[in-house]
Amino acid sequence: MVNCAAINCTVGPVEDVSMFSFPKDAKRRRLWLINIKRDKFLPANAAKLCERHFSSDQFTMDPTTARSCGYSR
Repeated sequence: MVNCAAINCTVGPVEDVSMFSFPKDAKRRRLWLINIKRDKFLPANAAKLCERHFSSDQFTMDPTTARSCGYSR
């Protein structure tokens, strides 16, 4: 497991926080990087971004709700 790729984020793999892989689509990946102010960063395939860097309206299902329904990370 890996830590969140956002600058100054201390979320790691043992916390109860969902982690998301960077999109394979170049345009969407670029938007993610700009939004976390790391537009020069080249994320490895294993790089992740934690749920704390998204607003709840950006999810199909809120991560907190998903966990309460039994979905795991």
